[in-house]
Amino acid sequence: RNLVDDFVQDMVAVHSIDPWLHRVLLDSPAPGDARPERAAFQAAYLSRYEAIIGACRGRRQEAANDTAVQVLSSAVEA
Repeated sequence: RNLVDDFVQDMVAVHSIDPWLHRVLLDSPAPGDARPERAAFQAAYLSRYEAIIGACRGRRQEAANDTAVQVLSSAVEA
């Protein structure tokens, strides 16, 4: 539990420095030639959340973990 709490607090702190910049970077359309890089970034980004959730809940709950990853990443981005 402390791992998730610390992670969320750190992510909020990092993104609070310039939240508008973060939002613009995430929401801006990727040029056609940047789409593979954006997809790779998104996959790496979500894999970090998967590692956190997996460490806390274990790998046995894959479907529930996937949902938790999406909820946690969305909460941090909000």
